[in-house]
Amino acid sequence: MSQNIENVQLKGVIFSPSELALVAPDITLTKYIKAGYRPSLRRFNEFKPMIISTAGISRYDISLLNDGKKINELTTVIGSSSIKCGGTSTICTISAGLVEDNFEAVNDYRMRLDADIIVNNDDKNEENEEIDNILGGNLINKNGCVYPVIEIAKGTTGPPGDEEIGLGEKLYETILHSGLINREELKVDVGLKSIDENGNEIILRGDDVGVIKKKFSFVIYARIQVFGKTGPLFDQCYASLVKALSDTKLPEVYLNERESNLRTKSGKRNANINIQSYDLVCDSVKYRKLKLRKDRICWSSTFGIVDLSSLNKEDNEGDIDIITETEEDIEQSILLTDLEGEAENNLSKRISVLSNGEGFFTSITIEKGNGSRITTDIIKQALELSQVRAKDMIPKF
Repeated sequence: MSQNIENVQLKGVIFSPSELALVAPDITLTKYIKAGYRPSLRRFNEFKPMIISTAGISRYDISLLNDGKKINELTTVIGSSSIKCGGTSTICTISAGLVEDNFEAVNDYRMRLDADIIVNNDDKNEENEEIDNILGGNLINKNGCVYPVIEIAKGTTGPPGDEEIGLGEKLYETILHSGLINREELKVDVGLKSIDENGNEIILRGDDVGVIKKKFSFVIYARIQVFGKTGPLFDQCYASLVKALSDTKLPEVYLNERESNLRTKSGKRNANINIQSYDLVCDSVKYRKLKLRKDRICWSSTFGIVDLSSLNKEDNEGDIDIITETEEDIEQSILLTDLEGEAENNLSKRISVLSNGEGFFTSITIEKGNGSRITTDIIKQALELSQVRAKDMIPKF
């Protein structure tokens, strides 16, 4: 009985750097780190250049046609921004709505009951401050918020993904808890549009308008569109949102005079009647700028951490061995700024910092990733770099 033995020859496959980055991003990052560079050929602590500007699509931008009409008079955008960072472009547009204030929710009995707080009327004034702190009343009463929607261009249509929803929630929480917007800035001073004895149009406000008893506030919405994603997006989305908010112009709001004069069933005019619906009109020309708290304007910086112990070591024959993690290897960690590309985007150990460049931090987030500890030297280095970056970029807002 004879057996046929066939020789099988295995041929090696050579990947180009771009192909290897897609197939094995961790190996790509390892090779570059060993050479002292990153896949983007930037140094470890080198930031990407960023171009920040307004998008110029707000309805209050001074842009005129030949006939004198505004180009953007039909849009509802009241603030915009455009950011270019590497191969990623971000466009943010701000719009607003009007909502009636309802302060009953702040001191509602059900909220007190849920928080297990029952206060006697005699002790209400004395314990008011403590209750507000427990219920988060300071945030509700003093800080304004923004409701962002993130859209990442993927070439397909469909509902928002987990990344887009997560970015929107994180931006909302960041703006709210940082105190960037004072809630009083969102209050609407509703006026009454009328005609004086000379036939000129005038706006009556304050005590001159006794019929407007209800209070209104602006609700800010943001739409952030991302094109050409190349890495983590929070830093760029946050920068575009803050830049758009600094460009936001809130329109003046007034009540039409025809809505302020009502008649009863008997036909008599009654100025004291309780109006349930209002015809609120936003002025197409007059506005006021949204003022942000300057000491709370921050810059967001996200850093990735690479442990030398986690790198794959290649021997002379091309075989790959995994080095066992030691205390010395843990101390030798590399901090990467402005993560870019698939290899760096997969890093699970990260430090995110929001700094105003003057020693004030509104948020510091440390992600341990695979569970290995992060040294204090790496944290100090991240905080120092974030201060330098913030001091350089915040004036561009």
